[in-house]
Amino acid sequence: MKSHVRLSYSSQGLQPPVFVVTSLSEPQWEPVEMQYSKTEDGQYHFSKDFDADEGTHQYKYRLGPGEWWALDESEQTGKSA
Repeated sequence: MKSHVRLSYSSQGLQPPVFVVTSLSEPQWEPVEMQYSKTEDGQYHFSKDFDADEGTHQYKYRLGPGEWWALDESEQTGKSA
């Protein structure tokens, strides 16, 4: 069964474009540009929706067209055995 998943990212001073690279996309691991909105204080908030199968999925964010990468520090990045 598929579930709706929204990946979101924001950072002080960050400008579009922001991409997400994830196992959720089709094809997997291809950069997908995120939608964005601007808050009242002028900051950008980025998000992208996916339909996901149950299980563990991985993702990271690419900031702009270059090779600047970011992780969501609030999420688990790995499991210890």
